[in-house]
Amino acid sequence: MEWLLSKIAREAEAAIFHRQLFEELRRLTSLNCDPTEAAAVGAVEASFKCCSGAIIVLTKSGRSQPYT
Repeated sequence: MEWLLSKIAREAEAAIFHRQLFEELRRLTSLNCDPTEAAAVGAVEASFKCCSGAIIVLTKSGRSQPYT
């Protein structure tokens, strides 16, 4: 059963237009002065520009992960 859920999740993830979703979220949300959020937005924008397949986040506090 676990493999089936994993397969469904992978297919659903592949169907999302990540760039369009990101751009729409950026357009609809207000700008925040939080450095963690700014770094996350920059990382996502950079990943789109270089066609990255993943973003790896190393963190001590755990605050960075939810943003990416």
